[in-house]
Amino acid sequence: MNRDSKSKTLMIIGCSKGKLTYKEKVRNFYTGQQFRMLKKLAELNKFDYVVISGLLGLLKPNEYVIPYDHKLKDNKEDIERVRKLTIPKLKEIIPNYNNVICFLPKAYSKVIKPILSEKFLVVFSPKGFFYYNKLIASLNRISMGNLNNIKETNRKVLDSLEEFRDVQY
Repeated sequence: MNRDSKSKTLMIIGCSKGKLTYKEKVRNFYTGQQFRMLKKLAELNKFDYVVISGLLGLLKPNEYVIPYDHKLKDNKEDIERVRKLTIPKLKEIIPNYNNVICFLPKAYSKVIKPILSEKFLVVFSPKGFFYYNKLIASLNRISMGNLNNIKETNRKVLDSLEEFRDVQY
C-alpha cells in the first residue's frame, strides 16, 4: 500500500442490516454498529468511502436511499447482479486513489474480486466478527489519538491493517 504524504485512500464498506425506515443519505441510512464504526474510521482519517448495498450496488455517502430489506446472497446469480451495479462505478473512481481498503463480508468481497489489484487491501479477520469489531475500534482509537497529524495517523492505520490482508485476493 502507498503510504506517502500525497496518497489518497478509499474505503469500500458493506451496508448493514440495520437501516432507517425513511429516505435518507447513505451516510446516515445504515445504522448497524460495524457500519457506524467504519464510517467513523473513514471520517477520522479523511478517507473517502463508498458502500456496497446487496440490493443497489455501489453507493456514495451523499446519495439518497429509500428503505429496503435485502441481503446479498452468496450465490452466483445475486453476486453477478450486484457486480453489474458496482464494478462500472468503481472503475470510474478507483484511478483517483492510491489505496483501496475493503471491509466487506465474504459475498460482498466476491462482487469486487474481478477488479482487485495491488492497490487493494481486503481486510479479513480469521477470528471472526467480534475480533473484526475490536480491530476497527482499535483503529478508531489510533485515529482519534493523533488528529493533528493526519498523515502520520493514516500511515499507522494502513500499517496496522497489513496484518489483516486477505491473501486469497
